[in-house]
Amino acid sequence: PWGIVDFDKARRIILQDYRNTKLGTITLDQVDEEPYYPADGEESHNG
Repeated sequence: PWGIVDFDKARRIILQDYRNTKLGTITLDQVDEEPYYPADGEESHNG
């Protein structure tokens, strides 16, 4: 049925695909800082 998410099924599919290397290279690291959003007219800092 639409609207009901089966998180257990989603978890199993993602873990199975990860174990079978179907997801490619992914990173599961925790990010400790907030993302940088430049103000209007300000250049973004790439790198």
